[in-house]
Parts: sequence; C-alpha cells; structure tokens
Amino acid sequence: MTSVKGFGPETPALTPEQEALLRNTQVDCYNNLAACLLQRQSVDYARVQEYSLRVLKWRPGDVKALYRAGVATLEMGDAQTAKQYLIQASREQPNDANVRKHLQRAEEKLNRELQKEKAMYRGMFSSGPKSSSREGIDQTNRADAYEVSLGE
Repeated sequence: MTSVKGFGPETPALTPEQEALLRNTQVDCYNNLAACLLQRQSVDYARVQEYSLRVLKWRPGDVKALYRAGVATLEMGDAQTAKQYLIQASREQPNDANVRKHLQRAEEKLNRELQKEKAMYRGMFSSGPKSSSREGIDQTNRADAYEVSLGE
C-alpha cells in the first residue's frame, strides 16, 4: 500500500552511507545466523542455504556464504550446485581445509552418482542374451510340453 501524502507513516529516505551500513549489518547477521544453524545438533540446511543465498545476493563472492551455501546444498542432495559454490569459495580461500573437505565430498558424491548411472546403462544396453530371459524361455517350453502331454 502506498501512503497518501500527509497521511500514515512516512519513512525518510536513507542516505547512501546509511544504506551501506544497513546492508553490511544485514550481511553480518545472515552470515552469523547461517553459522549458528550449522552448529546445532539438528541442522536445518534449508534455512542455512536460504540465509547464505541472501548474503550472496547482496555480496556476491562472500567466501563464508559460498562455503555455507555449498555445505547446505550438498547436505540437501544437490552435489553439482554444491560443487559450484565450493569451487568459488576455494578460489578465494585455497588453503581452507573445510572448503577442500566439502569440495572433495561433493566430487565423491558426483562420482558415485556417475558410476551408478553407468552401471544402469551398462545393464540396459549390454549385448548378449540375459540368463533370466533364457530361463524364462526354457520354462515356457517346458510348460507347453507338459500341456501337450496332458492332451490340452
């Protein structure tokens, strides 16, 4: 709702310095909220991700937010997106052991998913008859022979 001039509350416009101070305070608060949530016994990774992405919207390239977004996204099952966040964080902090550890976890998960996919396709497109198909044909032939011997 827009207020009619002279009626209702009017908020004064912020100066550029006040805007910057407000944004920095918001970034610090959301970064700290995400950090605190990661320390809990039962972590709400969706909220960690939400707060970290909010920080990244305001301050792209924030290493702490990239790391936390990567951890949360990985724990929520999206290893590919997590890897992207963690790669960005590792560019800024190449010696950070936690970033490297979670980046490795994301890469391992992606590798396991790729191996499962390869195995699935290998099974789908393998050449040669499958033993279960051969057994099914043999059982059908035996059933037909049995029916013939009974005179059906």
